Amino acid sequence: MNSSNNQTIDQLTVRYTKLNEKRIRAESDLKHAEDQLLKLKSDARTMWGTDDIHELDEKLQEMRKSNEKKLTDYQKHLDEIETKLKKIDEEEIAAEDKA
Repeated sequence: MNSSNNQTIDQLTVRYTKLNEKRIRAESDLKHAEDQLLKLKSDARTMWGTDDIHELDEKLQEMRKSNEKKLTDYQKHLDEIETKLKKIDEEEIAAEDKA
């Protein structure tokens, strides 16, 4: 009854043991991932007041817009300072030329 396609009980036992070890590792990995997800959700609620991915994405978009506006405002401010300094330099050169 032992054809070439049939495995021996020892081979089946080894195969089962390997598969069982993989299952145990997969369950352990899943447990670790679930624990990590719970911690990250808790951290998100603490930091941002929510763990909802859509709300967090909206907050991220708002923060990006705010940062872009701040960057634009800062650049404008620096441009104004640079223009004023250039004007002062030009006035000094003109005053020296008159003297």
